[in-house]
Amino acid sequence: IAGLFVDHTGTLWIVAGVDLVEFHNGKFRVLTAGKDLPLSAVRTVYEDRHNNLWVAGFGGVVKKQGEQFVMVVTPATLGGDIVTHLALDDREHLWISGSNGLIERSPDGHVNRFGMGDGLPDPFVRAMWLDRDGNIWAGTNAGLARLEKGHFSTLNGPGRFQDQVRCLFEDREGNLWVGASDGLARMRDDVFTVYGTNEGLPSDPDTVYEDRQGRVWIGFLDSGLLQFSAGGSHLFTARDGLRSNEIFSISDERDGDLLIGTREGL
Repeated sequence: IAGLFVDHTGTLWIVAGVDLVEFHNGKFRVLTAGKDLPLSAVRTVYEDRHNNLWVAGFGGVVKKQGEQFVMVVTPATLGGDIVTHLALDDREHLWISGSNGLIERSPDGHVNRFGMGDGLPDPFVRAMWLDRDGNIWAGTNAGLARLEKGHFSTLNGPGRFQDQVRCLFEDREGNLWVGASDGLARMRDDVFTVYGTNEGLPSDPDTVYEDRQGRVWIGFLDSGLLQFSAGGSHLFTARDGLRSNEIFSISDERDGDLLIGTREGL
């Protein structure tokens, strides 16, 4: 048994030897490679966000249509690749990883190949993951890489991934788990994001408040009041009617009016 996959209906698909086995309602059904499937050997099963089932391995990539599996990517396109993983991105581009790098196939059939000349640390891609932000990660025989602006950047170096990366998984919190020959690692975003003058704040904050509409307001020691949001910020100072640019406290009333305590009054 080389692979297990559960689709949206709860059906279990099993890569058993070179064949594919369907386990549904307590019964097994064997789909024989070369007979029931137009592949010489099955290596991976994948379901996209449209609930389409894809199967790949030796001899191409097929897609389940009704009760039939139809060839989508031919052996000639793969060029002898042993397919290891599949992923479909938001642009409907199919990503295929294998023994000779990665292939990106557009909906119109255009093929783009990525190899060591495109930044992969090794041509054999054993693991691939499309994360929640749309990033493509490739686990190779010589480390981990991420696609950035059409080129792969290698995440190797001291304390990083230098051996075979065998599997990748993203959990509910967005952490990327990397299983490699030298152990298991978790990659995560920083717990805290720091905002200061380097990020555009006018000076040191003195007070922070979120109003009933979910807007965040920041009062400064000497720079006034900032309405802060990811979509854009606006700074109010004494020129806009504040009694002082030194803000001590912020609150809001039920009607939405904002109360601002300054050194010179309310």
